[in-house]
Amino acid sequence: MRDERERYLRHLDDEGRSMETFKHAAGYILHAAVLLDLNSSDGSVNEERLRLLGREWCDGNFRGGVGRRKPSTQTIRMFLSRVRHWLTFCGRMELPQVRRRPFDDLLQSFLDFKQSDHGWSSCTVDIYRRDVGLFLTWTTEHAGSDLRKLDARTLTTYMQEPQFNRWSRCSTASHFCHVRVFLRWLGERDGCDPLLWDCIHAPRLYRLERYPQGPTWTQVRELLDSADTQNPNDIRDRAMLLLMAVYGFRSGEVRGLCLDDIDWENGIIRPPRPKQHRVGTYPLTSIVGDAIIAYLKIRPVCRHRQVFISMLQPYRPLISSGSMGTVVRGRQKALSQQMKRYGPHGLRHACATYLLTEGFTLKQIGDHLGHSLVQATEIYAKVDVASLATVGDVDLGQLMEFNTDCERRHAQDPDRFCPTRCSRLPLCSLKGRV
Repeated sequence: MRDERERYLRHLDDEGRSMETFKHAAGYILHAAVLLDLNSSDGSVNEERLRLLGREWCDGNFRGGVGRRKPSTQTIRMFLSRVRHWLTFCGRMELPQVRRRPFDDLLQSFLDFKQSDHGWSSCTVDIYRRDVGLFLTWTTEHAGSDLRKLDARTLTTYMQEPQFNRWSRCSTASHFCHVRVFLRWLGERDGCDPLLWDCIHAPRLYRLERYPQGPTWTQVRELLDSADTQNPNDIRDRAMLLLMAVYGFRSGEVRGLCLDDIDWENGIIRPPRPKQHRVGTYPLTSIVGDAIIAYLKIRPVCRHRQVFISMLQPYRPLISSGSMGTVVRGRQKALSQQMKRYGPHGLRHACATYLLTEGFTLKQIGDHLGHSLVQATEIYAKVDVASLATVGDVDLGQLMEFNTDCERRHAQDPDRFCPTRCSRLPLCSLKGRV
């Protein structure tokens, strides 16, 4: 199996593996090739044969291995893991049969349609796969696999499951909303009652009921100062933290930033905006540019074009959404910062709150954060303490007098506009005073 071994080693080299890992892998797969003796091109290995291989290798029954010291349990585990990875790469490993559920094809059709027709992201697809899969699993166990027999009574029973009592109101509303979307899609294709989706009433969530929770700007500065060292991990993390704190980037936008998205000649950074399906354009500030340059000087050489990659081999992009959360949350807790919500999205709230205190309008803040609608920025009006204090200083007694005067004028001339009675133009003569 020389060709298979050389191809696998070239694959490890392309991943940027260290020389130590390269040498261990070469020795492990050579011993496995001798013991397995897979001469035919269609030979394969199952898990049971792999366990026997590990026992034979442990006993030293391989060419040139007689008399060697018995390897430890951890070494055997590393040997089996590497050989399994090699055989899977070569297509010689029998993968375990995954038990398919009766609704897997239906669920996949729903996700494929939404992803292609509505442009759902992979993160949204995973969330719907989890929630709709939970609903279909319960339906199969309690109502059978025929979804045409679903009715309002069955949905009521599902919504009264004890597990939802442990969920928060937001999580419960989000879950039932996803089930509604699936049932509506299914009803349009005669898979169930077309009006069944309207029987689900999730807990009510008010649009502006939530409060933007994030660290104070003092805590943000403390967080940035903690990463201002010569440690390679700190240099990388400081560049990521500055992008989230200065520009208000989401964690996915930082992880998706590529080397080609930074125009050094013109001083422009163009982050991807997956949520809006467009690309943003920002001036590259000196502090952020210097931090990125400091990171690029110690960035490991690899074939990936993403700016931020893992600092351990194999070098790869920070694909997982939790990778950024682990970095920010760990640093915040290490500094003993007290806040209601930890994580990278809080830095986005901190950026918006800081801009608001500096006198920027909600429209300017929305443009900075990349909001498509001004309604998405309205929640930050709650933290505009100065404007709220100005509203609180209004003399309500004078407003009462103005309203009484408006009522008298409206009774004399019903066709005249009155701001307390209707919303037609032209405005009442008292508009300026009110």
